[in-house]
Amino acid sequence: MPYRKIISLYKSLSLRIKLYVVLRMFVVDMQKILDCFPGSPHRVEELACGYGIASFMIAGKYKSCSISAYDVNRKRIESLVSINPFKNLEFIYKNVLEIEQFRGDVILMMDLMHHLSFQEQEQLLKRIRSTARKGATIIIKDVNKGKYSFRHLVNYLIDIMHTGEARFYYRTKLEFMELFTSSGFEIKNILHINRIYVPLNHVVFLLKNT
Repeated sequence: MPYRKIISLYKSLSLRIKLYVVLRMFVVDMQKILDCFPGSPHRVEELACGYGIASFMIAGKYKSCSISAYDVNRKRIESLVSINPFKNLEFIYKNVLEIEQFRGDVILMMDLMHHLSFQEQEQLLKRIRSTARKGATIIIKDVNKGKYSFRHLVNYLIDIMHTGEARFYYRTKLEFMELFTSSGFEIKNILHINRIYVPLNHVVFLLKNT
């Protein structure tokens, strides 16, 4: 689904939200993340969907796929429900840590992990590992803390402005890898999706529930 059509869905929402959506799509290469999807998924679950950009793109691309998108912000979910044109997409107000069972053959998390404590990260992965079907694909996009201190500082400042919080739980790429393997997942691929003109350090992990 073209970016301009995605952006047009938000025309009735506030200018602040529209600016965020445009900036988010400018900063993050959503198409590269969707290219990680295996074949034609039947059910997708997006955890911490934010303003629903990826969920809308998935719904537009996979018309016969059922998509459940969760977020802990009630007002955000209500706004997304009001503009959602897709019958195969459902926005749900819920803390992802309270989801008892994961049923998607694809589970997507974009910039969620570093907003959870290290213990909560392990808790969530354990729940996914034990309840998702064998062979399910888990796609996790986050920021590699890495050695690029300036890039990390930029991301930290963006997180503060976006959430109003000051504490986050970042990991290096290696630490993420160790976390995923120790949680029982198989790492199928790792992608760096940094845009040349954006001083951030995006990394995507493609995992399989074995």
